[in-house]
Amino acid sequence: MALDDLNSAKTESLGESYKSARAYIEAALVCERDTLDSILELATDKTKVGAHIAAMKRTVDAVAAAQLAVLKVHMETTASNLGTKPVAVVLTDLEKTAAKMIPKPTAKVRANDYRGYSQFIEQIPKEERDKNPLISFSQFFIHRSTSSLTRTRDFSVSRASAWSLR
Repeated sequence: MALDDLNSAKTESLGESYKSARAYIEAALVCERDTLDSILELATDKTKVGAHIAAMKRTVDAVAAAQLAVLKVHMETTASNLGTKPVAVVLTDLEKTAAKMIPKPTAKVRANDYRGYSQFIEQIPKEERDKNPLISFSQFFIHRSTSSLTRTRDFSVSRASAWSLR
């Protein structure tokens, strides 16, 4: 899916396609790490399972880093084929701030399950939603117009292992 975005990119859409492709990989990484964390929460032998989970997280991180490296090489080749410069991903100050934030689920978030916020998203005017499309990955939303992933719960923004994509 990530490479398909780049394969169909035109000169004017290469940056957006690359950022979206990176976001797919970053979202998968966040989901995998969260899944591993949830396994540890259920373990009775936290020490033994914790060591295994830590090793698995390092492996997942390495796989994601390798996929991002492959994606970068593919983007550079695509840019060359299109006769344009490679995309440089630079985080804004807002994204850097968001990267340090970690969401804390509250009772309000859990009141209507974790999808309870969807009613608020639907209240956003259609013109604004069309201008800023969202793709859902479980509890994550990728805002397709920047470079990274934003983890959103009850409109709080995070970037622990998640990134803000604005």
